[in-house]
Amino acid sequence: MAGVLLPSVYRNGLFMLVLGLVVLGGAVAAGCYFGHHVRTAFEGPTQVQLEDIAKLEDPQQLPSTWVDVKFDKMVKSSVVVEKRPTNGGISHVAEEFLIFEAGDRWMIAAVPRGFKGSEVSGRIWRRDDKAARSAVAKITIELESTHQGKLFPFEFDASVDYGVQWKTVGGVILFFTAAGILFSCLGAGAIRKSYRPPNPADYGLDPANYAGLVVETPADAKAAVAQFIHDAGLTPDDDQ
Repeated sequence: MAGVLLPSVYRNGLFMLVLGLVVLGGAVAAGCYFGHHVRTAFEGPTQVQLEDIAKLEDPQQLPSTWVDVKFDKMVKSSVVVEKRPTNGGISHVAEEFLIFEAGDRWMIAAVPRGFKGSEVSGRIWRRDDKAARSAVAKITIELESTHQGKLFPFEFDASVDYGVQWKTVGGVILFFTAAGILFSCLGAGAIRKSYRPPNPADYGLDPANYAGLVVETPADAKAAVAQFIHDAGLTPDDDQ
């Protein structure tokens, strides 16, 4: 079996190959985990009726994770969720809340700031982050006279645009998939190259002038590279 002639090229290629495979593996895993949401984002929302919501016991019973619902009766809450930019600055209202009636129960909905209208679009699920659970607890107390304790155990999240959010995630996954494939190919190419004698053409030289050059060991390859660099008038590179 042929040995490695260019150790530094082999090491760099191996690093690039492993990096590419890790990035590609992460992208594939993310695609499997989030793929349903990305596909749904491109398919668009599904309209569901209040009657369907009224019967709901589990969000998985819905025909899609992205749904549109028109409601007839709602009450706005004074509770808001504020967010502060990661680089500091003044906090701003990121989410407002309302409850709407579906059958004999009420559903809490997170909506964008300044929301108006009688239709929400987003995902029905139970958000477990601290800010969301705190807001739900406050709304439950604040509007108890309206819902009389008859609240769904999950919420309608319309605080962000589902389509934009998951299409963006899909774009990021696609980018890392392409990057992983590119790095892997570059690494594999470098590993193959490390088993071959150095090519004078890579240094702008005519291979015909070195037809008699014999390269059988890493030492021979190192000497050949040094000669090519000298003949090409380039600056020596200790990594060669």
